Amino acid sequence: MLCGKKKWWDFFEAHGWISFSAGASVAYVFIHVFPDISILQQQFRGIPSHEYNGRFFSQPLYLTALAGICLPYLIDTLELNYTNNDKKCHKQVHQSIFGVRKLFYTLYNMMLAYMIMNRHGEGVLNMNIIVIVLAMHFIVINANFKEMYNDLFKRYIRWFAVLGLIFGGILGKTVTVPDFIVAYIFSLLGGVITYTALKEELPKTSHRAPFHFLAGVVCFALLIMSAPYYGQTH
Repeated sequence: MLCGKKKWWDFFEAHGWISFSAGASVAYVFIHVFPDISILQQQFRGIPSHEYNGRFFSQPLYLTALAGICLPYLIDTLELNYTNNDKKCHKQVHQSIFGVRKLFYTLYNMMLAYMIMNRHGEGVLNMNIIVIVLAMHFIVINANFKEMYNDLFKRYIRWFAVLGLIFGGILGKTVTVPDFIVAYIFSLLGGVITYTALKEELPKTSHRAPFHFLAGVVCFALLIMSAPYYGQTH
């Protein structure tokens, strides 16, 4: 909700928080999400990682994470291609893809909220880190939407995002989903987070704060790696 306020948004952009948040998101995915996917993959298949036979379909959770990277990329590419190649259909395509983006973002937030409400066995410190990183991740996503849609983000998208979080939290407390479906959702989210964070820090980005990005990576990599040690010693 705060990302729709000009005063807050100017603060995010002026002080490099968008790049820092992207770095935190990348660190979270590679140090926390992907190792968890590896564990879930072994549990799901019942095969230790050192006995992996190299077959393409023997790693379904990693394929799901790959799909999480490809899906938003496909939406971005379709919008860019259609709007550049055919100016006559620009408005219609823009409206259609805008509707798809709203639906996708709402479902994405619902899944994230559901996963947070069902992170059983996590310590208080780990949960705090996860919540902080995902809050930063939302800043990165909102930066993407705000650049593409400007006023439409403030008027529509951010409210769909908030509703998605609320509904996802309610579902997390009232609906039980089988563990194998949760594993697929977790993997899909990891792929989407990876694409979103890296997309915002490609050379064409308007934020251009590489040192803030690296600072986010280093700070949250150290924080995430130290969390298990802190839990054991305290």
